[in-house]
Amino acid sequence: YSGGAGTVRGQGYQSLGVDLAPNITVGGRAFVGVSGELRAMVNDRVQAVAFADAGFVGEDALGTGTGEWHGGAGLGARYFTTVGPIRLDIATPVDDDAFQAFEIYVGIGQAF
Repeated sequence: YSGGAGTVRGQGYQSLGVDLAPNITVGGRAFVGVSGELRAMVNDRVQAVAFADAGFVGEDALGTGTGEWHGGAGLGARYFTTVGPIRLDIATPVDDDAFQAFEIYVGIGQAF
């Protein structure tokens, strides 16, 4: 499975997988993920972030069987504390449902 803060932000947690039939999705045997972030310091403690993530979940171990790419994009902020950054991101799927649903993520540390 894929989707969520650690893989494809904007997609629900483990909502992406291999579709066997309508409404039947299972985890695949292959995952490929790519992420990119643009970060800009606003001041000495606050950073603005724009990001895009994409992931592929494949039916077989080599990723050559059935599967689909899914994407997400969003904006975020980082507040730097003495123990590390606190992260707040808001993301939406990059597909036909774009801007129809949003996911909000809060965490400690950078996404990657």
